[in-house]
Amino acid sequence: TELATACELVSQASLVASYLRLSDESLDMSLDLAKRIDMIQSLYEINKAISSSLSHDLIIATAADHIEVLLNCDLQVIADKHLGSQRIMSVRGNDKEITKRLTPGQELENKGIIHHAVTTEDIQYIPDTGNYFQPCRFLQDQTDNEIRSLMIVPLVTSKGVRGLLILGDRQPEFFRNEELFVVEKIASQLAVAIENARHYEEMRQLFFSTVASLANAIDAKSPWTKGHSERVMNVAANIARDMGFDEEGIERVRMGGLLHDIGKIG
Repeated sequence: TELATACELVSQASLVASYLRLSDESLDMSLDLAKRIDMIQSLYEINKAISSSLSHDLIIATAADHIEVLLNCDLQVIADKHLGSQRIMSVRGNDKEITKRLTPGQELENKGIIHHAVTTEDIQYIPDTGNYFQPCRFLQDQTDNEIRSLMIVPLVTSKGVRGLLILGDRQPEFFRNEELFVVEKIASQLAVAIENARHYEEMRQLFFSTVASLANAIDAKSPWTKGHSERVMNVAANIARDMGFDEEGIERVRMGGLLHDIGKIG
């Protein structure tokens, strides 16, 4: 009887242990699922934010803000393709020492890891810069600033690499699989948004050129008023800017200034 009782107790204990193990596994799965849901929600918010604007500078600034909150790494740089090179558009860092050699407007030297990222269109991830044996000036600068984890993410569109997202941290192996997944998705969203903004700017410039041609045709009717429409445009735009108009409002005023004498073209 005692043996049977002992066996029963062992069986019950084993069952309880199984339940506890399942409970722990369920808790871990629930936490992991919650984390993934938060990640997807964050990616959705980033996509919505950067897709809601066609302003190149605003897209860069919005993406930088969201990346800073989501990844919380020590260094963040966004570069954009300009005349065949990668020009820095945004620099964020936890202290000035990290970013002192990186400034907006600076062109990144197309060598080493930068060149490899652009030519292969693949993410270049160095878990520990101290153990990387193919240094270049850019990588050496970051190593000197004690950046240990470094990631170069190409912003790839159908036309090739349009920019770079550079992330770094002083902690080795800072970026895990979860961060790699998030960064890859953000880079894809950012590349599309930047490309759309570029297309919009090209169409805007074409439209503006057409309007300017009309204005020139108007002024050609009266030689003594040559350049009048352009002067009115500039004065009106300056007034609108001083009155606090946003960029869209100023753009409308500029168009109105150019076309205010459109009736003379007849």
